[in-house]
Amino acid sequence: MRLEDIRRWLDLWNNKAALSPEFWDAAPVLDMLVESRGNEVPIYVAGRGAYIYAIAVPSKLLRKDWLGDVLGSRGFMVPRHLGWSCVFNASQTWGELSNPFAHTGSRILGKGTPLVIVREAPRASSYAEPNQILAHTLNLHLDARRENWETLNELGELVPRFRVSRDQGFIVTLERDALDEYLVLSSSTLVRCFELTKWTGGMLHVDSKAVDTFDPENDIYSRVYRVEGEQRLLRVRGIDLTRIDRKMRARIWSRLRGDEPRQYESFTISRLEDGQILEWPADPNQLGNYFVESELPHELSAVFFKPEVLLQYRAEPERFTVHPTRVECKDAWELPYDVNAAGQIHAYLVDLARIPHTEQLRWKAHNERAKGGISKRAFIRDFKGEWTDEYDPLISLKHIASNFPSTDRSGRACKIWSSCDTVDALGYVHTNSKKDLQDQVLNLCKVVVEGLEAKSINNLARRLNCYRDDLGTIKQLKGVLGALKADPEQVEQISGTFAEVQRLRSGMAAHRDGLILNDAKLAFRQRLEECDAALRCLAKMVRDGLFTPTVSVHRDPRRNGEERQTALRAVHRSPAKS
Repeated sequence: MRLEDIRRWLDLWNNKAALSPEFWDAAPVLDMLVESRGNEVPIYVAGRGAYIYAIAVPSKLLRKDWLGDVLGSRGFMVPRHLGWSCVFNASQTWGELSNPFAHTGSRILGKGTPLVIVREAPRASSYAEPNQILAHTLNLHLDARRENWETLNELGELVPRFRVSRDQGFIVTLERDALDEYLVLSSSTLVRCFELTKWTGGMLHVDSKAVDTFDPENDIYSRVYRVEGEQRLLRVRGIDLTRIDRKMRARIWSRLRGDEPRQYESFTISRLEDGQILEWPADPNQLGNYFVESELPHELSAVFFKPEVLLQYRAEPERFTVHPTRVECKDAWELPYDVNAAGQIHAYLVDLARIPHTEQLRWKAHNERAKGGISKRAFIRDFKGEWTDEYDPLISLKHIASNFPSTDRSGRACKIWSSCDTVDALGYVHTNSKKDLQDQVLNLCKVVVEGLEAKSINNLARRLNCYRDDLGTIKQLKGVLGALKADPEQVEQISGTFAEVQRLRSGMAAHRDGLILNDAKLAFRQRLEECDAALRCLAKMVRDGLFTPTVSVHRDPRRNGEERQTALRAVHRSPAKS
């Protein structure tokens, strides 16, 4: 049962028009408890004639004669917080932390761990949250809407595990896989205490009759109170146990250790030993390596793909990041790759084996025969075991963008350019797709041009008396560099490169065919090289203190050539126009 199914069941349970004899029996309640052990397990229900609360009890306590102890409990309220007590005698006083169920009258339940805690904030409505022990063990985090608690699955998707509903009361469910994992890790059994009541209303003048119903096969032990007559009452209360048997425990431990059976796809590979082309599964048990003599294909056999394989990951930036040499599914998995001289994406069979099977299928759809060998960089790095000094403009640009200085060497603040989040989305153009080129030009412009700090540049231009309110940020920066007597070639390199990127983006936005280059891959790589060089040149100026001189290089002819202090306040209390 899912949370929605439980809500519908409670609607039916509270429907006073449902007076059929079968619905005034305990059987529907007991059937619901068994069915609710499926996908989502209700661990707390309060309201609409129902009360269910779950406790994780150490399994070793539920052996031998335990039933009388648990059924003899006085009942309990849902904990609002963990408790403490003050103990004292004639000579001293000390404090003790207490279990929320220490006063239930049951020795076994008294040692249990609550899974849900209902908090009551001052001047606010109450809310349910998982016990911190449960939340930390299962790595649960509150979602953006502050309703449910979720975690990442192996595909990098945020999946709700602990769900909360406030529909005429509380309904809290925990995903069964997560519950089983917690019970195994804590060596516990789930004990759900329940009480469900159905009443037609009016005064009851007949004493209720109690009937005990034990179902050891399903581990449900209940007591049924029933009143017959013109006014009717049905109350079912008891406990429901969910145990982890040996087979399930072994399966969960296998999954936690990473030993559970996995499914692997076959790929067209270029056999490392002799270059033979064949179809071979990515199963590690069917791969050879350097350390064991074998006739099986080597685990470093290259698999080649069409460059379009990367586009599907760039289309989902909230889940995936395409780095220059790897695809990363955030906090879930990553796959190293490289690009050969023919423009093919290639990866090793052993690395493909480590990604989820659904992702293997996405890569297989773009698998093709090799049109050349692996890249020179991959050969030097992975087979010769050496560092490669091959220049990569994308890696170099991302490095300077992430480490752009905000102060000069003397520690004086200088905020001329700052990095943005878009730097992770910036990548090479690997295909002839017009959209691929447009997307990367847009990303490049966001990184390079929009990184300019317009406010700081304008303020600096005012202090240097070269500010013009009709200029954009790039031309304003060019004027500042000119006033600071920077090298004209470097000034043109920086401003010209930034302006060209801005022009290219504007042309793409206007769909001007003249700006769609014949060899987009090569042309975009050249743009990356130019931007890398321009940004590094600008960074050197910042470090050298060009933008933070003690005294400005500007000479005011009205001051008979005296050097003006950059800190003058009276000059620009209001923006000056030149």
